[in-house]
Amino acid sequence: MNDLRDRGRRSLRAGAQTLPAPTAGSESARRSEAPCRWTQILLVTGGYAAALVVAAAAVAARWLLQADADSGGAAGMAAFGDALWFLIVFAGAAMPATGAALFFLRTRPVFWRIASLIALATGATGIAALVALPAAHSATLPPAACSLLAPLRLLLAPGLALALSLAAFFSPLRGCRRILLGCAACEVIVLVGALLIWLRPSA
Repeated sequence: MNDLRDRGRRSLRAGAQTLPAPTAGSESARRSEAPCRWTQILLVTGGYAAALVVAAAAVAARWLLQADADSGGAAGMAAFGDALWFLIVFAGAAMPATGAALFFLRTRPVFWRIASLIALATGATGIAALVALPAAHSATLPPAACSLLAPLRLLLAPGLALALSLAAFFSPLRGCRRILLGCAACEVIVLVGALLIWLRPSA
């Protein structure tokens, strides 16, 4: 019995000695992760801030170019045009920051699954807006709240198609990549259908 106890104690000691001890390299790697994450956050936020500055400068340039134009137009239409121009320029200027953010999130599978679900919900709103668009375009049908908001949703289709295509390019999961590509194609189809409705002469 004593021999068995001695052998058991020796095996436990040997097992404890073979356990890997934390090395200085692993600790330094963990410490370096925090500054790397802060650098990524600063890079992405700086890119979006630069995109805001570029979009604001584009709107200011539009104001200067239209300073000599006729000022008798509707102020609401001018404000809508400025807002739309701001969104277009901001979406284009923010693509590098969006690409960097998606590249940094490649190691987060949960993000890509959630993004795929959001893309499916967004695609459903695009299809609903396309279905409701004839009511807003027709002069005989009574307008509804959904039909009045449909053109605003359809104006977002080009930017959404580009963003979804970019997300599909960086997605590390094959299933999520297919969903994102399908939603991007859906946005293109919705945009083409909206253009056909808008360009069709009203009855």
